[in-house]
Amino acid sequence: MLPEHDVITGFPEELARLGPQPDFPALGDIQNLLSGTPTLFSHSADLICHTHTTTPETLELLRRAGHPTPRSCRTFTTADEHRALVSQAVARGERVAAQFNLPDPPTGPGRFVPDLALMGALCDKGRLAEWVPAPFIPRRTLVPAAEFHGECTSSWVAKAATTRPNGGGLDVLLHHHQGPSHPIPSLATADGELLVVEELLDIRTSWGIQFSVPPASPPILLGSTLLLTDGEGTYQGSVLGADRPPNPLVRAARETAAAAQRRGFCGYCGIDCAVTTDNRLLIYDVNFRITQATPLVTVPARAPLGLIGTWIAAEPDVLLSTAHSWLEQHRLTPVTAYMPPSGPSSLTAVLWAESADMLTGKAAELTHTLLPPGSDAWNLLPAHVRPEGDPHTREECHPANL
Repeated sequence: MLPEHDVITGFPEELARLGPQPDFPALGDIQNLLSGTPTLFSHSADLICHTHTTTPETLELLRRAGHPTPRSCRTFTTADEHRALVSQAVARGERVAAQFNLPDPPTGPGRFVPDLALMGALCDKGRLAEWVPAPFIPRRTLVPAAEFHGECTSSWVAKAATTRPNGGGLDVLLHHHQGPSHPIPSLATADGELLVVEELLDIRTSWGIQFSVPPASPPILLGSTLLLTDGEGTYQGSVLGADRPPNPLVRAARETAAAAQRRGFCGYCGIDCAVTTDNRLLIYDVNFRITQATPLVTVPARAPLGLIGTWIAAEPDVLLSTAHSWLEQHRLTPVTAYMPPSGPSSLTAVLWAESADMLTGKAAELTHTLLPPGSDAWNLLPAHVRPEGDPHTREECHPANL
């Protein structure tokens, strides 16, 4: 459930202003793909999105999957054009549902729903204790970003404590004791900003617990998804139907959603939680927006197990033909796509299967089909998760590594 709105946008504008990242060539593509995430939830409103996420071919693919499509699409190609479209909506008096906080939001007769000040507070990793019950918070401390150097005798994770947009692990630095650390583009660059430094959790199992938060009635549990990561802890996708979190974590997640609701939040949220190897139950991240896993718990299920992930395709034509074929065979439900006229494209989709082995096989098959061995598109992956050698022989980097 989303608050009543006239237009919705899911573009992380501040991330786009980071510019090219040498270790992450596909960063711009991922930002653009994120702008299409709200497409399935925007049928009663206009959608502000990147030009290449709502091409006629993409919208036809979504319609064939039975999805509602936006009332109309207002498209952009740059962060400045996105800002202009949002400013125009506010100037016309429209209600704008922004899934990411906007720095220096435009003013006018229109308004943001929820309020952007609240969205900024909710995405600030330093304020986790305002929403999450104390017993479920990992050990953490706040330090000025300018004073943080990262000692190397223990394992830790540092997160930007900022009200600016964040997501996709783009504000996180991981350090493994007795192993290399892999910096990811950090947002903690402004004077006076803080970093949250947490213990690096030794996780046995982790889940994303998904809620719909109405304006007044209690938060609605939509479902829980098993979170998949690679060896470096990078998110690789979510699985529905594979496992369920313990009831105490579900109750704590519900309390977290309710705490945000009391402050005025209305919409979708995903609460990331885990059981550690020393049997602690923890909530380590909260995402008060439509997340990648939200469609997984809202689209009709076609099989007992579902996996949502994003796959890179060497060419848009290959992506489209494969998606249509797999859709006809009931193997896949498309969610969104990023398809420039030529070159690498991206597809976010749900794969369906009867068993974990079948799901793993389908994910590997889709990877091989969309990304032929030796394709230059593989080099668009972040350097710290890009495997050496042939990617198709490295199962731990496939989203379906169950």
